[in-house]
Amino acid sequence: MAGVGSGWNNARFDNFTVQPFTGPPPAPTPDPRLLNLALGRKAKASSQASDGCSAGKANDGDSTGTRWCSAAGTGAGEWLEIDFGKKVAFDTTITREFRGFIIKYKIQYWDGSDWVDAYAGGGMKDSSPKVDAFPAVTASKARRIITSTSGVYNSVSIWEFEVYNRSGVTPTQK
Repeated sequence: MAGVGSGWNNARFDNFTVQPFTGPPPAPTPDPRLLNLALGRKAKASSQASDGCSAGKANDGDSTGTRWCSAAGTGAGEWLEIDFGKKVAFDTTITREFRGFIIKYKIQYWDGSDWVDAYAGGGMKDSSPKVDAFPAVTASKARRIITSTSGVYNSVSIWEFEVYNRSGVTPTQK
């Protein structure tokens, strides 16, 4: 099957042909900068509202159907952690938050003995997905810790927490 679209306006094409494909399709060569390093990795959270809102729901690749929810009555101090299973380089996170209750947060990485701030941000409300870029780090774990919420429900919920190495540069170890 083949298709060409041009939106809701009229378009004309000439010299358009569709030919049968013969042989195996070429192997894709994905850009490693577009690889979500958090996808399917071990996830852990400070709390959860129910089994249906576990930490693993925030890195399962479903940005509209599943999510992590902190326990009722919690907010500031809650965290969501991704364990990569080995040291990886990363410099960008994308967070898709549910309802915009997060006011301030930090992106942190595990240096082997302590959590270190890679980025401190705010303004999640009405700006989801939130893209945060910072100088590249190498670590086996990353986490998002919430430092302030709107207090409306005093809990937080995240559809997806994604981690990338968009620069493609492996930083030196600290």
